[in-house]
Amino acid sequence: MEKGLVAGYRCRRQGECCSGEWSCENGLGEIGIVNWVRIESKVLAAVAYNHEWHYLYLEFRSGEIYCYRGVPVERYEELLVADSKGKYFRRHILKRYPYQRIHRAFPTAS
Repeated sequence: MEKGLVAGYRCRRQGECCSGEWSCENGLGEIGIVNWVRIESKVLAAVAYNHEWHYLYLEFRSGEIYCYRGVPVERYEELLVADSKGKYFRRHILKRYPYQRIHRAFPTAS
């Protein structure tokens, strides 16, 4: 297992980047799990959600990853089934929730 840095918090990933499970510490010493789901989109590559903290993680096609905090689970579920993931993101998530860019502390899988 490699160690990485997610939104300033300590994380461990299991499997390749943005696929499978990541266990993350939320900065308060609590450990949580996020499961990445690959999606069909021109804008987004994968999404993950932590039900305890209400954190939505988005990996963009550019490779950048962002963590949106305080996102209701309904928004995550609606994003997964939206016809246009990018349009849904712009209308219902972008500029509505606090977010941080996640800087990778490990190389991406190629």
